[in-house]
Amino acid sequence: MRFNEFGKGSSPKPFAAVLSPAQITRIIQILQDTGHGYQVPLYRAALASEVTVGVVAAGGRLPNEFFWPGGKPKVAIIAGDDVDPSKPRRLPSEFPQAQKMLEWAASVCIHATGGAEMHYAGFAMAAQICGRLLVIETGTAAEDDWTAVVTAERKRREPGNPLLGAVISARPRGGFHPAPPAAAEAAE
Repeated sequence: MRFNEFGKGSSPKPFAAVLSPAQITRIIQILQDTGHGYQVPLYRAALASEVTVGVVAAGGRLPNEFFWPGGKPKVAIIAGDDVDPSKPRRLPSEFPQAQKMLEWAASVCIHATGGAEMHYAGFAMAAQICGRLLVIETGTAAEDDWTAVVTAERKRREPGNPLLGAVISARPRGGFHPAPPAAAEAAE
């Protein structure tokens, strides 16, 4: 899937965006047209002004204003779930704002499995409950790296300021995400 008009995809430049309604509408159409409609519930919540969504790829940065208190509930997405076989493992060190995002978040979800509508609808609901949700989209190869930085942030926090978290992983079912190209083709 490519969002080249928004800077994501094969573009070598870092990408980050807080999405406008026009961009959200376009993204919803692209997601539906490319078989990635499972992400649509989150973007529909953004289009309905229930949440604000910010997306950052490796090397990118969200604007500081995104992290300011107040306003609508927010979902920050670290787009580290790269299906590019030349870069199957996006590490926390590739995201300059990873620590800032962890410190900002009231809750975090490490999403290391294939997408499902209920996951993305859940992200929208979780943001409305906790106010600030960080979603780390990653693959199995980097899941332990992300778990380590989330665990370190949990330990760093003051008592009374917990970092609530969840991991949605392919591993308990014996899977690997993203599936290697040969396995993905065999599944079709």
